[in-house]
Amino acid sequence: MPSPYAGNPANDAPTVQLPTDGDNWSASVINTPSESFADSLAYLRGNLNRASGNWRGVNLWTAAIGLGSTFSLQSRPVWSPIHNAWIAVFVSSATSPPTQYIGISGDGVSWQIPYASYGASETYTVFGCLTGKPDGTIILFGQVVGSPVTANIQYKFTLGGTLTTAGSATFSNPGAGLAYSGGWHQAGVWVVWKGGATGVSPWYSTDGLSYSSAVTWSPPSGFTIHDRASVFYTVGAATAIVLFPSGTTVVSYCMATIDGENWFQEAMPSLSAGESVVGASVDTFTGTIYLCTSTGSTTKVWSSTVLGTWTLVSTISHQAFAFAVNGRELVVWIGFGGTPGTLNAGYGAITSTDGGTTWRGPTARTLTSPSTVNFGLWSGGGQFLYTNTLEFDASQVVGPPAVLGF
Repeated sequence: MPSPYAGNPANDAPTVQLPTDGDNWSASVINTPSESFADSLAYLRGNLNRASGNWRGVNLWTAAIGLGSTFSLQSRPVWSPIHNAWIAVFVSSATSPPTQYIGISGDGVSWQIPYASYGASETYTVFGCLTGKPDGTIILFGQVVGSPVTANIQYKFTLGGTLTTAGSATFSNPGAGLAYSGGWHQAGVWVVWKGGATGVSPWYSTDGLSYSSAVTWSPPSGFTIHDRASVFYTVGAATAIVLFPSGTTVVSYCMATIDGENWFQEAMPSLSAGESVVGASVDTFTGTIYLCTSTGSTTKVWSSTVLGTWTLVSTISHQAFAFAVNGRELVVWIGFGGTPGTLNAGYGAITSTDGGTTWRGPTARTLTSPSTVNFGLWSGGGQFLYTNTLEFDASQVVGPPAVLGF
């Protein structure tokens, strides 16, 4: 049986020994050049220009928007393959009451507010944005002020730069003061949930306006939906969504679906007391699911090629605050400790190009403590985007432009 060999990234072989006609074609003879090729590939993979190794530098949202107003991030950005751009919601304190705006960026660095405001914050406050519908429609979710329900309002971007309202409806609010997550699912189904509240279930819709609670939803005891740890990936001809738990309560299962309506349990890796999920993502080249967990001092990265079966691939002696994957690049946003203002203090990104086996960095740094509001590390369009309410940092885009989603 063939034996897997990952390659040695420390060996960039200057020459390759090729077998000759007189050689005995044994495995050892054939393996010599094969291993040299694999070593050089591993070396190049770790040293070529990578998104995770090239960041633009921390910038304030106010400076990025550049309209002379005080802007802050209202809902975290999402990558839209339809528009080949990041979409986020901002709020400006230059008006009274503050006004919310839709922002768009093709590279995560230059942001525009090309559309008129769509609602003052005294009407409703946006929690999140879902994007991906083939006709360019996005859905904004906002809490109606003074009302126990949540309004979801559809907007449609066109590639020509116009914005139209595509309808609105009311989405029953399964919990107060929590952020929406979710995404466009296969077969014309929208799937949304609210992270951070025990007992809250996902909701699904075929039109993005009228939502129904999941029919089969039986999470394990102590399961709380994580608002920054979910994955979308392809299983055969279907697209699956997996929701992971938040908090330090140890639970044995995550929750998965292929239709948004029916959910089933899949095994989690074995976590220790006090260990919590930081983030989850998918290597789109190999279909590998990666899960990042952490305590106050140690971080673990797990992999799974068959959901429910997990392998511990690395342990990092720092606390993790965010996690994302772009292609084969893994990034963990960690804390370095130390006295503020010293060289070893602060927070930043470390990166891996070999599935989490080895790590490099930091490749980006900030002294800003991770914020619980709109803090995160996102990937899309061949790059990474770090955000909190007031500031952000974008990596360079690596590779060809992202494929348009239509």
